[in-house]
Formats: sequence, C-alpha cells, structure tokens
Amino acid sequence: MKATVTYFLILMLVMFYLVSCKNEQKNTIETVFFTQDSLYKITFAKPLELDTFYSWDKGGCYGCDDKNKNCFSKSKFPIEKISGMVSNDYADSTYRLIIEHIDHFKCKSTYNFELSPRIRKNHLTDLKNRYAEADTLFIENIKLNNTETRIEAYKTKDHESDSNWRYFVHAISEIDSNLIVFTADCKSKNCDGFINRFEKTIKSIKIERFK
Repeated sequence: MKATVTYFLILMLVMFYLVSCKNEQKNTIETVFFTQDSLYKITFAKPLELDTFYSWDKGGCYGCDDKNKNCFSKSKFPIEKISGMVSNDYADSTYRLIIEHIDHFKCKSTYNFELSPRIRKNHLTDLKNRYAEADTLFIENIKLNNTETRIEAYKTKDHESDSNWRYFVHAISEIDSNLIVFTADCKSKNCDGFINRFEKTIKSIKIERFK
C-alpha cells in the first residue's frame, strides 16, 4: 500500500513538473524595468538574447507628441535612434523590443479602449504609409495589465526589392490614462519563431504604479 501511495505521489510530481515546463517560456529571465521618473514598474519575461539596452527621446510636432523610447535589443544588430524627422544610424536589420510612452507623462491619453478600433486602424495605416508592403498576421484580444486590449502581428517590407520581411508584434496598454506601447520587431535573414516568442513576451507584461 505504501509503495502504491509513493508511486502515485511521484507520478503526480512528474506530471506537475511537465505541465510547469510546458507553460514556462524557455530562455527568458524575469526583468524589472522602471519608466522615466520611476513612475511605473514594468515586469516581463525578457528573452535572453536581448542583451543590450538603450533609450532616447523622440520629438514630435507638438509637446504631447514627444515620446520616450526604451529598447532591449540583440547586440549583434545595429542601434537605431530616430528623433523627429531625423534618423541616425538607420537600422537595416533589427531584433528588439521597444517600450514607448509620452515623455515625462505630461499628457494623459485622450483615447480609451472603446476606441481601440481607431487605434488599430491608425497603426496599420501608419505601417502602410511607411512601408512598401504591409500585411496583418493576426489580431488577438487579450488582457494586458488587467485591461482589455489587442495584441497584433504584422509583416512589412521597406522596399519592393527587399528580400527580407520585417516582423512586428505590437500592443498598447493603459494605466492612469497613460498609454504605454510595446513593439517587438525583427528584420533578418532568419526571424523564425520571432512572432510566437514575442507574443508570449508581451503577454507576460505586468505594469504597476511605483510612486
């Protein structure tokens, strides 16, 4: 009887281990990131290959269009910082995750997620205006930071002659009426598995008010 109970307990532990491993994203590390002014704490499962970090301010046409961008990137890919209409070291290949928010959080969003179709339309329209080709791969309703939103994936080509697609995974979250935008993109000879990997990364995001 004792042997049967012991065997049953071992079997349950093995099953629990297998289920846990199946649900855990491989080759990631839980990472804590604080936004500018340490207003918000963002926790997410960062892929280990994102071994480089840098940030910059992107100026817009008016004050509330100024954005702070924070980039987790793969070190073998070039650094790209675009500010306003000026582009320095424009990247012809990428593998990164960018976290973007309004500079200094001085402007609250006028959007709410009942207007999310407008946000989605504007984003896809922007891609089609910027790139020679743009196609939607999927749009999925998710709960991000306990808020109804959508995670979207696209592929684009910078020029009609490009041999490599650029892949995007994109989501917008909201906290205290501030929008925080998450965009992962890859342009390389091999972006296999990128969409699935960064879909899981974005779904792992948690945002808390720190101050």
